[in-house]
Amino acid sequence: VLHAGQRHLAERFAAPGQGRTRGRFAAVATSPGRSGAPLLDDALSRFDCALHHRLPGGDHTILLGRVLETAHAPGAPLIYHRGRLHGTAPCAFAVKPPPEPDRRRSEPPHERP
Repeated sequence: VLHAGQRHLAERFAAPGQGRTRGRFAAVATSPGRSGAPLLDDALSRFDCALHHRLPGGDHTILLGRVLETAHAPGAPLIYHRGRLHGTAPCAFAVKPPPEPDRRRSEPPHERP
């Protein structure tokens, strides 16, 4: 998961014509994960996975991974929405928490016939 300041990396890895080469990782700080895959050092969250299963998905192949390790850092994520990359903004309204349950009852109420 990239952070809001990494739009350039999202565009670099998504650019057409790049192929599936390691060239995309040139000049990007990475560390090898347990699987040996390069993990972006400055990413907001990182997931290193081992291939678990391949599934056909139309003209694509869907890869399911088993998570080997994770890492995360605080910050705002970069989001892809409606064809564009966006940062996030603080919530403009107060979120009211759900009411606390009534803890005076030790047993659930019984229904009467």
